[in-house]
Amino acid sequence: MAIGLAALLAGCGGAPSPAPEPVATVVMSVATPTPTPTPVPTATSAIPDAVTATTNEPFYAAAIDGDAIRLSGVDLPERRLAIVARDAVPDGRRWRAEGVSVTVTDRACADDMSGEPRPFRSVLTVGGRTARGCAFPTPRAQATIPAAFLGRWDRDAAACAAPATSIEGVTISPRELRFHESLGDVTAVTPVAGGVSIAVAYSGEGERWTTRQTLRVAGDVLTIAGEGAPIRRVRCPR
Repeated sequence: MAIGLAALLAGCGGAPSPAPEPVATVVMSVATPTPTPTPVPTATSAIPDAVTATTNEPFYAAAIDGDAIRLSGVDLPERRLAIVARDAVPDGRRWRAEGVSVTVTDRACADDMSGEPRPFRSVLTVGGRTARGCAFPTPRAQATIPAAFLGRWDRDAAACAAPATSIEGVTISPRELRFHESLGDVTAVTPVAGGVSIAVAYSGEGERWTTRQTLRVAGDVLTIAGEGAPIRRVRCPR
């Protein structure tokens, strides 16, 4: 019986083969290289929050004043434009308002007309027109008008010669402007392109009001810009 069983198994191919050992599956993990991040420009600390950029031909001044850009220029009354964006640029900062962009970089500059050295360079874009210039920390507002603007100014030489009959003259002292029967107390004076911007509290003829005006002098001609058309007066002899 045992011999018969052995023969039967032999006829079927012999004893069963052992099950193969399981083969471990090796999964190769390929690390994905991490891309090197592009450096993000940061605002240089050398450029203050209060800075003024100026350009020549065209003559513009743009002062960063808190949340606004104070823009002025020759024959351009000062405008205060709300800042809508602040950006970091390589070695500098940029401020943007509607139609205006002011970029200041930490590079030495010299005014291309006066040669005066300035600590920063600037690029000013106004209404799609771009001009390059210099920039500097905005001086703290003072309440004294510079000497170049002081004195009596009137419509023409004839009006200067007859001050008692002229009602169009203006007399400027370090802290006051006097127009006919109106007296203005100067509360702040800030340098702008080619002149100064002044804050004035007026009183006269039973009324009181405050305004901001820009004074510029070219030779013996004074231009006063504010609300409405600019006023021009000639310097009267002292």
